[in-house]
Parts: sequence; structure tokens; C-alpha cells
Amino acid sequence: MNLELERLQNNLYTMSKLTSETAAQFEGIKTLGRQQASFFMSSHAVFQAVSEKKELKRQRILMLQQQAQEQQQTQQLDQDDSDIHQQMELPSSSQ
Repeated sequence: MNLELERLQNNLYTMSKLTSETAAQFEGIKTLGRQQASFFMSSHAVFQAVSEKKELKRQRILMLQQQAQEQQQTQQLDQDDSDIHQQMELPSSSQ
């Protein structure tokens, strides 16, 4: 009976040590989880800022391209008008 009591006490002591170690590991894991969450939130903010800058740059490029196309169309229309006026003037000057 004394042997069984000694084994029980030894097992309880071992269990107590393991429980304490597990509690300490839990605190470490909890801290690691907070750090990881903080890292992911920070990286998300950085990637979002970079994406927004890229999107603004893309929109500016598209706007400049549209303005250039509109300018080309206006120049083409002006040239066409000029050509039409010149064609209209030629017959009247020959008479």
C-alpha cells in the first residue's frame, strides 16, 4: 500500500509539473498568436496602401490615354473640317 501511495504521489507531482509547463506554454502560444495577428494586420495595411497607389496610377494613365484620344479625335475633326473648307473653296475660286 505504501508503494502505491508513493507512486500516486510521484504521478501527482509529475502531473503538477506538466500542468505548470503547459500553462507556461499556453501563455507563450497566446503571445505568439497576438504577435502573428499584429503582423498580418500590419502587412494587410501595407499591401492595401500599395494597391491603392497602383490603382491611382492606373486610373491616371487611363485618364491621360482618354485625353490623348480625345485630343487626336478633335485634331482629326479639325483637319477634316479644314479639308472640307478647302474643297469648297476650290470650285468657287476657279469660276
